[in-house]
Formats: sequence, structure tokens, C-alpha cells
Amino acid sequence: MRIRILSVLGVIAAMLLPASANAGRTESTSSAEQNRDVKTAYIFSVSFSFADSTVYMTEIQKMDSVEIYSGHFMVGRDAYSSQFKTWLENGGAPTQISSLYFFTKKTKAVKKQERVRKRVLLKRGRTIVLIPEFKFSPIS
Repeated sequence: MRIRILSVLGVIAAMLLPASANAGRTESTSSAEQNRDVKTAYIFSVSFSFADSTVYMTEIQKMDSVEIYSGHFMVGRDAYSSQFKTWLENGGAPTQISSLYFFTKKTKAVKKQERVRKRVLLKRGRTIVLIPEFKFSPIS
């Protein structure tokens, strides 16, 4: 009986310990929030469909005031990607899979876009359509 009471008290103490460990702390931001920077980013998107041999690609666009945290993650990346996907689907290219590339230096964006272009062209039957009229809208 005594062992059972001690183990119940141990479980209760373990449940209360994490709550009491933060009791004396002042409010602070997480490490991800501390590492957020507002920067200029150069972005482009590539979209394709398994049902079609055409690959669509945007031109590299400069976006001001983009939040990037930990140096590798862009806030709203999925929203930018879906802008291009939706634009293509509304234009008659159904079931698109879109991906977005972003860089803080334009030279890196140009190099990556060229590598993606070469990789696509290596696959037989694939064609690339550059879409200069598409413009990304800023995400707030």
C-alpha cells in the first residue's frame, strides 16, 4: 500500500514539475522568433502535373520585407507557392504541383533556376514554359 501511495505521489509531482519550472520565468520569445530576420528575397516557382509533360516556371522576382527565420525558412512560403498553383489552375492547367525556391542573394537564385531548368530538360518529353506575366503578391 505504501509503495502504491508513493508512486501516485511521484506521478502527481512529475505532472506538477513542468508547470512549476516555468512559474518564475518572465515572458520570453522562443528561439525561432529570436532568429527571425526581415530581408529581401529572390523567389521563383516551378509547377508541373503528372498528367502533362509541360513544366511551368516563373521568372525570378524580388520580394522586399520577407520574414526568414533560422536562415532557412521563409514565412508564408506555402502561400506564395499556392499563388502560382492557383494562377495556373485558373488558366487551364489542372492538378498542378508547385514548389517555391527562395534565396537572399540573386546570384544563388539564378544558379538554382538554371540547375532546375537543366534537370527538367534532361527528362525526355518535358518542356519548360516560362511565365513572365505572373507576379507574386506580398504576404502579410
